[in-house]
This record gives sequence, structure tokens and C-alpha cells, in this order.
Amino acid sequence: MRYTVRRINLASVARLGCMLSGLAALPPALCLAWLTVTALQRIQQALLQVKPLTVSLLGQELVRINLLDAFRLQPLANSVTQWTQDLFLTFGSLTLILVLIGGLLATVSAVLIGIAYNLLAQAGWGLTLELGDEQRPRAGQ
Repeated sequence: MRYTVRRINLASVARLGCMLSGLAALPPALCLAWLTVTALQRIQQALLQVKPLTVSLLGQELVRINLLDAFRLQPLANSVTQWTQDLFLTFGSLTLILVLIGGLLATVSAVLIGIAYNLLAQAGWGLTLELGDEQRPRAGQ
């Protein structure tokens, strides 16, 4: 018996794609979130080491230059400090956002592939399945 798959239900493709793509996006999301949290910690450590420069003459301070203000990095330092105050919340939020983005992109891709298959199947290029009866060996053989 030969059957040809002429159409794929796009709702089932979207549902299955959403479930599977969420699971498939989890490991890369965990890795990227870990890398981002580590980078934020390193950036915060680097910004904390930046000390103001002072120019003194004969024991008197002439000029005090805050490099973070001079290069307008103080807002960045404040943002990095906020993100690194609760690393578990930052890690969890980044992981959730990345899984949602990855799952959404993969689901959209699966639906687009389903649409492309349906268009090709209407032209007669659908998947052909050949089904046969299963031969079961007898108990005596």
C-alpha cells in the first residue's frame, strides 16, 4: 500500500515545534546566560578598580579626575552593579528570555517549513509512504 502525505496540519507543527524547540533551546540558553553573568562579574570587577586620578604639587591636590565620569561610564557602572547584585535572578531571567526567543524562532521556522511542504505537496512532490503487512514468525518456525 502506498500513501502520499498531501498536507501537514500547521497547528500540530506549531504545537510540536514549540514544545521541542523550548527543550532544544535550553542548553544553549543556559550556556549563554552563564557566560553573560560571568562577563558582568568581570566588568564590575574592572570598573571597581578604576580609581580617580589626582595631580598634586607640593602636597596640595591640584586636580582630581574621575575616569568613570570623564569617559561617561558611570551609568554603565551603575547598571552593571544592579545586574550583579542578585546573580541568580539575572541568570534565571537571561535563561528564560533566551529560551523564549530560541523557542519562538524555532517554532516560526517549523511553521514556515510546514507551509513550504504543503505547497510542494500540492504540486505532487509530497512524501510517499509504502506500508506493508508485517510478517510475524510462527511459534513453530
